[in-house]
Amino acid sequence: MSTFNTLGYFFGALWVTFGWSSCISEYEHPDVENVSGILVVEGPITNDTTFIRLSRSVELSESISSAPVINHAQVTIETDRGEVFSPIMAPEGGQYTFLTGELQAQSRYRVNIELDDHTYVSEYLEPLFTPEIESINLYKRAPGEPVHLRVNTQNQEEASRFYMWSYEEVWEYAAPLQANASQYPLTNADCETYGWREITQYDPYSPYYYCWSFGKSRTFLLGSSVKLSSNRIENLSLAQFDAASLRFTLLYYVKVRQNSIRQSAYNYFYNLKENAEGAGSIFGLVPSEMKGNLSCLTDETIPVIGYVEVSTTRSKEQFFSSFGDLSEYTPPRCIGVASEEEAKEYGLNWGGLTLYYLMGNIASYAYPSCVDCRESGGYHDRKPDFWPNDHF
Repeated sequence: MSTFNTLGYFFGALWVTFGWSSCISEYEHPDVENVSGILVVEGPITNDTTFIRLSRSVELSESISSAPVINHAQVTIETDRGEVFSPIMAPEGGQYTFLTGELQAQSRYRVNIELDDHTYVSEYLEPLFTPEIESINLYKRAPGEPVHLRVNTQNQEEASRFYMWSYEEVWEYAAPLQANASQYPLTNADCETYGWREITQYDPYSPYYYCWSFGKSRTFLLGSSVKLSSNRIENLSLAQFDAASLRFTLLYYVKVRQNSIRQSAYNYFYNLKENAEGAGSIFGLVPSEMKGNLSCLTDETIPVIGYVEVSTTRSKEQFFSSFGDLSEYTPPRCIGVASEEEAKEYGLNWGGLTLYYLMGNIASYAYPSCVDCRESGGYHDRKPDFWPNDHF
């Protein structure tokens, strides 16, 4: 996911807040209906592959998920030296994909959008060259505190002192109990009579011992070294997670992307984030930075939302498996019982249990949630291609 695509999570009702005046003005209620249908442009122009996403803003009363995407625009990326990059595939979900290669220091880049008889362009910008991410780490201050995902980076002193990040994460976890047998109906769909058999790969619970869950950043992750003595970001917390999360049980993977950005871009996204996170701020003042760096060439009175930065992207990925004191995960109470009487002793609902384990003629029963990792929201069939097989 592009660093800048988190912009999409703030579209919709929040655009009532921002307005499009060139100065700070009071919010006026009658203008609510006018925010619907404004062109929204997301994504930076970056090295290798660039993703530009187009959609329309929605009214205050509508959900962000209802924002219509735009797949019929003519979108190109162009330089002031005459180079033009066209999409390499048909747009899907409003996303246009370009192979821009390595950004050239001597060129200035912009996006050009032809849509419904109008032309929209971003400001021509020279590329910023982003430093490598030095390291990422997980950190917890004390027991009971959240786990922080932190980043370290350093740039040249004369380079930009403003940064933006995004991340994607995957974690593997297991069900509390591993089944080697399953229960299945012998007679009818009402499951009135049950039999049992040894587990196979086709049985319902054995494949569901391991699961994978997925996450990504959903807000603007910004940082600046302006007030620091050097252009260095040290152990900046990008996100925090509950230490009792399943993230920190077996194997955790995270990929962090980093972009250098201009102060104007930093101000734009910072104000956007502040407005989005400020409950009740929609009746406050509208910062002028919300205008972004796009305009309509054919009609300057038509507003357009977004800021298209030109910046190389650097990324770093890492697996974590030895969590030590980071993890405070407590497995749920899962007990295997052999009979209805034993279930009563432990306060278990015999009718809610299923066969899960066989050793000779001895059968054990447990709740399906104890042997099915999907009950915790993961996917048993979405193991990433890059996932290691020998991490135990």
